[in-house]
Amino acid sequence: MSARHLVLVPLVLVALVSACAGPPGRRSVVSELDASDRARAREAYGRMLAAEEAGDAAGTYEAGLDLLNNYPGADEEPHGLLVTARAALELGDQRSGGRLLDLLVRSHPESEYAVEGWYDLAAVERARGRWAEEASALVWFD
Repeated sequence: MSARHLVLVPLVLVALVSACAGPPGRRSVVSELDASDRARAREAYGRMLAAEEAGDAAGTYEAGLDLLNNYPGADEEPHGLLVTARAALELGDQRSGGRLLDLLVRSHPESEYAVEGWYDLAAVERARGRWAEEASALVWFD
């Protein structure tokens, strides 16, 4: 081996090991946002809940998507996922509603909202004519 190889091999190994090592711990969602982003995320969440309370499905869906798409970690909030999914379903968007419900039940199986998510997901699958998927969603109620 040449002197050049003796220097390159350890450097490549160090680079590979450091690239494989993940972050020491997951930071909280709040720590990923600066103060202005936290304020805007709270505002978007508030708009979503206000629109839901007013019965405005389009406003709820728009605010929910704004929250989920623009703020890191917003998909870690199961209630926001459920509200946004239901608004999508109310607007007739079965595809987006189903995807949001699927994200909810798979990402947050222990959440109190997961039960409602499974029930709504079963209704979506039934509307699509997918009886086997509906049955598998309803198994969670046994």
